[in-house]
Amino acid sequence: MVRMKRFGALLTLLVAGITASATPYTYTITARPDDALDGYMTAKIWLNEYAMPQVSLHDLEYATTSPIKDTSIKPGAASNFKVILGKEKKRPFAVVQIPAYKKDGNVTSRLTSVSLIINETATSSPAPQMRTNGTTQTTQASSPLANGSWYKVSVGSTGFCKVDYDFINKNLGVANIPSGNIRLFGNGGNMLGEANAMPRKDGLTENAIWVSDGGDGTFGPGDYIVFYAVGPDGWSTSDTDKIYRHSKNIYEDKAYYFLNFDQGQGMRINGQGNAPAGNVTVNTFDDHVLYEQELNNPQKAAKRWWGEEFSSSPGKLLTQSVTLDLGGNVQEARFNIMLGSRGPSVGNTFAVSLNGQLLNRYVMAGSNFREESIPLSELNVPYTTSSIGNTAKFDITYLPTSSESAGYLDYIEAITRRGLAFVGSQVSFRDWQSVAAGNIASYQLGNANSSTQVWDVTDPQNPVMMNGSLNGSTYNFTQDASSLHEFAALKDLNLLAPAYVGKVDNQNLHASEQIDYIIVAPAEFLDAANQLADFHRQRSGMRVLIATPQQVYNEFSSGSQDISAIRDFAKMFYQRAGGDVNQMPKNLLLFGDASYDYKNRLPNNTNIVPTFESSGWGSAIDMYCNDDFFTFLDDNEDINNDKIINTMDLGV
Repeated sequence: MVRMKRFGALLTLLVAGITASATPYTYTITARPDDALDGYMTAKIWLNEYAMPQVSLHDLEYATTSPIKDTSIKPGAASNFKVILGKEKKRPFAVVQIPAYKKDGNVTSRLTSVSLIINETATSSPAPQMRTNGTTQTTQASSPLANGSWYKVSVGSTGFCKVDYDFINKNLGVANIPSGNIRLFGNGGNMLGEANAMPRKDGLTENAIWVSDGGDGTFGPGDYIVFYAVGPDGWSTSDTDKIYRHSKNIYEDKAYYFLNFDQGQGMRINGQGNAPAGNVTVNTFDDHVLYEQELNNPQKAAKRWWGEEFSSSPGKLLTQSVTLDLGGNVQEARFNIMLGSRGPSVGNTFAVSLNGQLLNRYVMAGSNFREESIPLSELNVPYTTSSIGNTAKFDITYLPTSSESAGYLDYIEAITRRGLAFVGSQVSFRDWQSVAAGNIASYQLGNANSSTQVWDVTDPQNPVMMNGSLNGSTYNFTQDASSLHEFAALKDLNLLAPAYVGKVDNQNLHASEQIDYIIVAPAEFLDAANQLADFHRQRSGMRVLIATPQQVYNEFSSGSQDISAIRDFAKMFYQRAGGDVNQMPKNLLLFGDASYDYKNRLPNNTNIVPTFESSGWGSAIDMYCNDDFFTFLDDNEDINNDKIINTMDLGV
């Protein structure tokens, strides 16, 4: 199966585009009966600026029509029209969608004519902008992978990783390495944002590491490097609500990094320098723990996967237990337990106990998989306690009303307040309570020893080693607290070890010249892809570039499968074209089938080149897949909102 998009024609519009001017402009639409698209009359207006225009409707005319047979189309007042911003080949436009039908009593009428007055003024609202860190542009001229020998390793979680001489010598087969030449590249394993404006690194980024070589400048037996790895799952928070939210990577269970030893001097972790004087003491911190197993997709569509299934069916269980290790010195814990139920009637119930005490019984709404129905009813169970030990054992029992019913656990999220002390070899911590303008936090880390190091990993690729001191078993250091900082500390070398994935062939997609036609094809389809590329080169004079999905992932998502990497690959050429339409890419071919199972849990799965899966959960119609996502290339585009900026087509 091949899937192709032509950049530039995603919208089917009912009228030709019209151009707005600085003064109000009137345009009259006359519609035929078959012009209504999904119940709307639609007009496309070219704009001078990417800003929301003022639009008003006048001179509406209706004609009586027969009742609407399509139940998905709902009559509505014309005043409920929508205006959606977009771009096509970097040229701004607005789409006006007007309800095509109205109903007065039992009489249905169809909109036959309407005049639009469009006004672009200085007071027009600008398009919403997302705050970024300036790293969303894909401008790297060349990939680090272009030269030298590269070795890929994987990690399963966030924290300190140790790579020693034996690992490199036995797995990579490399010896006699000058210590200064050890280099590590990678951006961590968190998913890339689907919105183009969300921050992301530009290509592979070098990481600052700590190297212990005994001072002889040669990496030999007994020597090692330590780096801070960011795993596949992440946590986010904001300075407005200070709530921690987890993000499960739906594409990967590992994060990937790249080692190199023959391309010059590598980056090393820098020290803090002179430590500031503290004015607020920190001896407790915010911690978070996640339990989430992606085991079941009962709707067999969309991104949402659930964990354990509860059922009375043969081979299934109605009671299951989950134990979370909360670490030590827990003072308070706030839990979110996300449950789901599927059944034909109301009354399916979950009984949830924590450490042997029943929290409550939770009655779920009825749901089924009939068309236009909610596939599962879901319920978040919040619970906060200041009386808990270092573990939280949840016993969850599902009480179905019929044999057709099934329950699901999605995740258990624990946000805790803990005493700041080591429990094991390493600890990660942060503290919202000490954050304020002008604050300098004085951290007191307990159960430390003379080998303790604390790294500020707020920027994980550029960590900073804190300048602290040991007083008994307490390690003291200070750091600015005007904003939230993330720290990681270690006290011995019993650290995570990466797994060796393999050697990586040289590649350099970032150095590619502008092209017309992009083909993303797995290695097993390259012969066919090359035949197709030659056909288009000879027949149409197209500039064609072929890349495997893994090559795209290596350069655009740090080696991890991620659909946004493929989109960012196409976006690179689109950005570099500037305003020259002839230099913009025109076609994207995804050479291979796709699946809603990105992680190959299904037998005979077909996730060859992944596609976009909706997050839809409101009804069956909201659960879909499409390849339009890969054609949304402008900086403010987001497939998950009403901005329809898009410039490429997929098809064959």
